[in-house]
Amino acid sequence: MLRASFDARPVRASHPKEHALATPNYGYEKRQRELAKKRKAEEKKQKKQVREPGDNSPDDSAPDESNPDVAPTPPAAS
Repeated sequence: MLRASFDARPVRASHPKEHALATPNYGYEKRQRELAKKRKAEEKKQKKQVREPGDNSPDDSAPDESNPDVAPTPPAAS
C-alpha cells in the first residue's frame, strides 16, 4: 500500500515572476532625455557666445565683400 508522505514539500507551479519580461526603466530614459536636452542647450549657448555681437547672419557660408578669396557673383543679364 502506498502512503503519502506529509513531510515532503509540495510541488508548486512555477512562480509567475520567473517568466516575466523586464520592465522598461522610465526614470532612466527620462534622465537621458533631460541630459541630452541640457547638452543641446549648452552647445547652442556656446555657439551664440562664439558668434560676434554684430553678426546677424545665421549662416557663416555667405560670401563677404571684405573676403578677397570669394569671387563676387555677377548680376544676372536680362
